[in-house]
Amino acid sequence: MRYAKIYQYQIPTVRNSFWQHEYKNGLIVELQEDHKIGRGEVAPLDGFSYESFEQAKTQLLHLLTKWCDQQPISYRNLYPSVGFGFSTAIFDLDDFFLNIAYPQDEYIRVKLCKTDQNNIDQIIDNPNLKIIKIKIDSNSLDVVAKVIQKICKDMPKIKIRLDANRGLSYTEVEKFAKLIYKNLPNIEFFEEPVSSKKELTQLANKKLFNLAIDESLQQAVKKGKYQSIIKNPNNSVIIIKPTLIGDLFLIKEIIEYSKIYNKKIIISSSFESSFTLCRLLTISNKWLPQSNAGLDTMFIYQKHLIEAFDSKNYSLLIIGINECKLCFEYAK
Repeated sequence: MRYAKIYQYQIPTVRNSFWQHEYKNGLIVELQEDHKIGRGEVAPLDGFSYESFEQAKTQLLHLLTKWCDQQPISYRNLYPSVGFGFSTAIFDLDDFFLNIAYPQDEYIRVKLCKTDQNNIDQIIDNPNLKIIKIKIDSNSLDVVAKVIQKICKDMPKIKIRLDANRGLSYTEVEKFAKLIYKNLPNIEFFEEPVSSKKELTQLANKKLFNLAIDESLQQAVKKGKYQSIIKNPNNSVIIIKPTLIGDLFLIKEIIEYSKIYNKKIIISSSFESSFTLCRLLTISNKWLPQSNAGLDTMFIYQKHLIEAFDSKNYSLLIIGINECKLCFEYAK
């Protein structure tokens, strides 16, 4: 006998420069078979996911009915958020998350650095910190350069990940490189600095930064042609955001393919709840034990979901599964 349930949740959030919503809405899928329970989260991200919340919910309803009826499942026909959440529950049934990972020392090695003085002081005062990530756009080149100079002066061994979300031009990247010339050895990689393939090739030829792909990988996966972009020698680092890519079978496939070409591979978050952040950390620890996952996005939440994440730094209440709204159940 197979049972399936869908719970809907709404977590209050904090508006800031990274997040502009009052709530995060999502779904928890719960599968039960042979007295074992598996759970996963389906939560499309506004402005980033291809699918809307309602589209994902509708597809999930049909999918769980098929699963209970023991019909074949085609993962590649699913929306990324649905594929991720459903496959996470399937993996959970197989005990993949039996020893779920919670943040310890390995988590605090990577922190998202904001450019306000208070946050910079917190970064500098953290002796355990190994890596920081800084978002950058065309309006913040000078500010970010000064932040990097200050942090590197106080923390000469720090590694910095830059992310421009394709928002810069080739000329702006060159200007920025000159501003932080002395600190270039501290830059671990630059993620999606420009949108133009031509400019990206020019930057790669300059060899100023190791270049990382994120959005480009998501687009390639959607077209079913991720192999060529991974093989591209210009792309040194592969950033995988599982909830925006798809099912865990595909994630594992991309990881193994990237290893063939000796790429650095990093699991990264997209404002998932504490429930999924714990699972992303587990995936990274199991499949990429030498990699430092980028999961510092809990700061937008006012509550944890089902399980706490980063409980050392966030004394937040936990929303239990019974506090979520049961909106679907089916058994056969």
